[in-house]
Amino acid sequence: MLEAYFLGRFEVRLDGHVADVRPRAAQSLLAYLLLSPGNAHRREKLAGLLWPESADAAARSNLRYALWRIRQALEGTPSGRRYILADDISIAFDGTCDYRLDASELERKFPPDAPVEDWIASVAVYAGELLPGFYDDWAGLERERLKAVFDYRMRIVLDRLSQARSWELMLEWSERWISLGHTPEPAYRALMTAHSALGDRAKVAVAFERCRAALWNDLGVEPSEKTLRLYERLSRGDSPVLSLDELVGVASEAGDDSRAPLPVEVMPPHKPALPPMTAPSSLVSLNLPTPLTSFIGREEQISETRRLMTMTRLLTLVGPGGVGKTRLAVEIASGLVDRFQHGVSFVELAAATEGSLIWKAVAQALGVREGPGQSLGDTVLSHLRPRETLLVLDNCERIVATCAGVAEVLLKSASRLHILATSRESFGLAGERIWQVPVLSHPNSQEPLPIAAVARFESTQLFVDRATAVVSSFTLSEDNASGVAQICQRLEGIPLAIELAAARINVLSPEQILARLDDRLGLLTAGSRSAPPRHRTLRATLDWSYELLTDPEREMLRRFSVFVGGFGLPAAEAVASKPSGPRSGDVGVLELMAQLVGKSLLIAEDARRGRRYRFLETIRQYAEEMLATSGEMAEIRHRHLAFYVELAEKAEQMLLTARQMEWFDQLEAEHLNLRAAVDWALESGDIEHALRLVGALPRFWFTRGHHSEGTETFKKVLDSPLAQVRTRERGKALNAAGYFHWTQGNQAEARVHLEQALSIGREIEDKGIMASSLQFLGSVATSEGDYGAGRSYLEGSLALHAQISPVGPSDISWQLIFFGDLAANQGDVTQAQRLYEESAAMHRRSGDKNRLSYVLRLLGQVALHQKDLTKASVLFRESLALNVELGHRQGIAACIAAVGGESVTHSLALPVPLRVDMLYRAARLFGAVDAILYDIDTSLLLSDRLEYDRNLDAVRTQLGELAFADAWAKGQQLTMEEVIQAAQETIPS
Repeated sequence: MLEAYFLGRFEVRLDGHVADVRPRAAQSLLAYLLLSPGNAHRREKLAGLLWPESADAAARSNLRYALWRIRQALEGTPSGRRYILADDISIAFDGTCDYRLDASELERKFPPDAPVEDWIASVAVYAGELLPGFYDDWAGLERERLKAVFDYRMRIVLDRLSQARSWELMLEWSERWISLGHTPEPAYRALMTAHSALGDRAKVAVAFERCRAALWNDLGVEPSEKTLRLYERLSRGDSPVLSLDELVGVASEAGDDSRAPLPVEVMPPHKPALPPMTAPSSLVSLNLPTPLTSFIGREEQISETRRLMTMTRLLTLVGPGGVGKTRLAVEIASGLVDRFQHGVSFVELAAATEGSLIWKAVAQALGVREGPGQSLGDTVLSHLRPRETLLVLDNCERIVATCAGVAEVLLKSASRLHILATSRESFGLAGERIWQVPVLSHPNSQEPLPIAAVARFESTQLFVDRATAVVSSFTLSEDNASGVAQICQRLEGIPLAIELAAARINVLSPEQILARLDDRLGLLTAGSRSAPPRHRTLRATLDWSYELLTDPEREMLRRFSVFVGGFGLPAAEAVASKPSGPRSGDVGVLELMAQLVGKSLLIAEDARRGRRYRFLETIRQYAEEMLATSGEMAEIRHRHLAFYVELAEKAEQMLLTARQMEWFDQLEAEHLNLRAAVDWALESGDIEHALRLVGALPRFWFTRGHHSEGTETFKKVLDSPLAQVRTRERGKALNAAGYFHWTQGNQAEARVHLEQALSIGREIEDKGIMASSLQFLGSVATSEGDYGAGRSYLEGSLALHAQISPVGPSDISWQLIFFGDLAANQGDVTQAQRLYEESAAMHRRSGDKNRLSYVLRLLGQVALHQKDLTKASVLFRESLALNVELGHRQGIAACIAAVGGESVTHSLALPVPLRVDMLYRAARLFGAVDAILYDIDTSLLLSDRLEYDRNLDAVRTQLGELAFADAWAKGQQLTMEEVIQAAQETIPS
């Protein structure tokens, strides 16, 4: 059976397999014929229609070629079926054959009393405009006609659902219509109607506001009178059941469709299965990596695996490293985006070394943040349960058993979830379908092949494509075809091996490559017989690349393998250079890195803060094995650990300076290396370095939102048996953990860690540890209302700081802030203001914009309580500007909350009508704050949260639930740019 899908895409299938109809001209011709089945079109008309700018002879030649390509794609099968009827005069599509066309199903005719299910089945096939990307004049006209058909039938569907009081279905189909674009005003009226019938007036208001914004943004018009009247009626609580005319209106309304559908041909009678609903684009996840090179071959494999994905919930692509599992998975998934209601998410697991990191990677791919009172795993499961999603789990072989366990939990907990995994071995789970990824088709003959035969193999196509990328003038010729064919044959069609071979084309001819490759493969054949054949072949290719390197290059390759997720030049110099000796430092390492990049073993990428380098994971693992056999593993990993401890401790200080953004970015770039350094410290028993690392990283984890990782890493290190010795490093790490829990609002856990740190500080007589512990214990006590203890702790910390030389400005600034908090909580606002201003002045001098923005916000709150609205406004907006500059979203949310509080205070002096407007503005800002915090999965700092909660309660009480809900919903829909702009606006006096 032939199936054609032209709505939202161009796809043709024969018996379930995708037919390769190319080029675009052949697609356009086939579409034109299929859209008018059985109609004979004169050849000269088709040639002029499809190639209007070509000469007659050229247009007729193009038509013959396009027709030939169509027949090759559709009729070049053993069945011998004919779909195209052609003679010397005309061409037609045979309308009597077994076929299905989505556009025809959209236009199926029904009797007037047909059930709503028939109308729904008709519009369900509409996945978007006809033939997107086809710019022929005829396609544009047909596109508009079918859009009119769809819109007309959608009106009928919504009318029938309204009369049947099927409100939930009415909501779904209204949203589907809206998600397809063109601003359908009737769909918004249907949304308002359904929400009203379900008793949710707040959502009626939200739907109306969405309609008004969409019409203005897309068409530059206001809602029609009919929409306005409906909104007024529903706001009063009138009956939501409407007639077709009341619901969809007349053709002349702005935003409504202006044409009734034209007569259409009817498909052979059958009732298609109803496809799944397509979610609005804002709900669809799609983070598939975008390949930088073309995909070669595997058409049948892609078609078959996509079919299997509709029959099984777990499909694992199994094969050796370098066979192309990841690239095939991306290609498979890209063609399934429309089949899964909530999209496709790609999860890279190459760096995952334990189960918690798998959950973290899945959460990041889904855009899910850890929920309050839930583990990250539970949050992921809660997110996936109601959704129809495809997860691509890539590179599972490193911890395959753990990946299998996570996959089993996911599949058992989320019944609509499908998983496509790549691994060197299967999961071994019940219901798992295993697809052994084959190599690319390659020559298998000892006799020379003609050039045309060589060019047909997938492996030779890949070699030529990648060689051309290195030497643009390279082509397959009579002179080199035999060499290329033998290279692909010897490498058994393994993509990575072929790509590595092709990368040498700038220095070696195919014959020279073949000669070197022959020697290495002969050597490997005499080696281990227990290794899988493909594994031996890939290892031979990598061994060959490795042997081509000079001794210094091999040494660099091995040593660079300790880096995870990439590295910069300073890290490379520190970890991989010789320990001593002339010309063995910076220049030597840089030169060797350039040589490895030139030989396609190391990838150089331009990053925000300079160039970084990384391996393909297969090459990195190979190099890591070479490092292990060299006897250098422990030494090099210790250098790696030492470098990142030094980096973290330097960053700890630099994050308090004017260069803090640069250092936040650097730590983010080195995130995976920092994690690997902690793991190696624990694995090797180097607990001192582990404690120093976690003692230096809490500010990074907090500011960049790595909340769960920080909590888990502190626990893992501090609970280690080796970490129980009461040293200075443990004391500092306990203080860091106390600070980290304080930023999370977990005062009880903060107290436990701070008190342990204080005990160690007293025992070893370390005044710095004691001062830091007492300082934050003072803040904890103040927040708990124990002002006497708070003052005692803070004064003790201050006394100890006076004995330390030199005293850091960060320590003094915290003292000033915490004493200010104590004064403010005890009602001495003047004293609090003086202390906050002194702290702010200190931060202006040091350039610490992060901490300055916080103190300015505290000063703004003081001014607000003093009813100095002008001063509060200036302070809040300066704080906001700093946080925007820093990209600190939690700080931005706190500033917007503060501006909302400013509006609440301002409203008290206004007459009732203006007061309501001001409170409405505050509620809208508060809704935006909630959306930002939800998005980054955190809460406000305690001082910000107390003011936010107090103002939120006041607005809800004074504004009333209905108006509050409306404003809140509008605030939740604002983009970050829109809410920042709204908060920056000065409140009119």
